[in-house]
Amino acid sequence: MSRLRNNSEEFHKTHPTQLTDHLYLSAVRAINSKLLLDLGITSIINATLELPTMAYQKQEAIQIAVEDRIASKLYIYFDLVADKIQQVHISGGRIMVYCRAGQSRSATLCIAYFMKYHGLSYEEAFQFVRARRPIIHPNIGFIRQLKEFEEKCKLKESVTSLAIGCTTPALHRKAEPNPVSFPIPLSTTESFASNSLFSNSMLSSVAK
Repeated sequence: MSRLRNNSEEFHKTHPTQLTDHLYLSAVRAINSKLLLDLGITSIINATLELPTMAYQKQEAIQIAVEDRIASKLYIYFDLVADKIQQVHISGGRIMVYCRAGQSRSATLCIAYFMKYHGLSYEEAFQFVRARRPIIHPNIGFIRQLKEFEEKCKLKESVTSLAIGCTTPALHRKAEPNPVSFPIPLSTTESFASNSLFSNSMLSSVAK
């Protein structure tokens, strides 16, 4: 019975979803100062134009001012947000990404992160996030942008592989490491601190 409750739309709109040990996805209504403290959140990404940033005390606050519309250009933030999530992970912090319902904008940004830093295709990243938060529903425009981002990631990987192949003698090439298996290994602890808009770091971004 509890599993059914935990998979309900209402449950996910009132509870954050842990995607990895360092990354959480949420609706704005689930966030409060106690929750952030209990989870050890050190950084927050507000993926909305219309909602206030729910940061308290030591959390670093970042706003991605984008509407949940098909024509909205969320893709221009994919690399920057993915890099930020990875930076928090490496530093030992924890980051919360949220939008109005935790379904479209914030989910899209999390999917882009898994595509860039865990080598997943769009479909694999989408399924990974949806398995943990069944209510995600990126709009059609965001899905199109994610698929274009997938091609960009593939191209970058191909160019990198070609460059390595041209500079490394065949007999001395090392075998590629195995891809990350899922569920993704979790890392812990928290460290980050400060209060600043991500626009200061070259970032500045409804769900259903």
